[in-house]
Amino acid sequence: VKTHFIHLVEYQQEIWNNLIFFRGYLNSNEEARKEYLDIKMSYLKNTSSGIKEYTDFKEDFVKSIYNKKSK
Repeated sequence: VKTHFIHLVEYQQEIWNNLIFFRGYLNSNEEARKEYLDIKMSYLKNTSSGIKEYTDFKEDFVKSIYNKKSK
C-alpha cells in the first residue's frame, strides 16, 4: 500500500517555491486545508486509478493556491 509521494525538485527553484508556499498556505488556512481534503477524499471515493489521475484531479485547486503567491 502506497502512503506517500515524494517530490524531487531543485532547491529554491520555481517548483520548490510553489510547494513550500502551498504547504505553508494550507498550514495557515483551515478552510483551504478542508477543501483540499474534500477534493482528495472525493477522488478516493470515485476512483483511485493512479498517481497521474490523482494529480490531474486536484490540479485546478493546487494551481489556484499557487496563484495566490503572486498577489
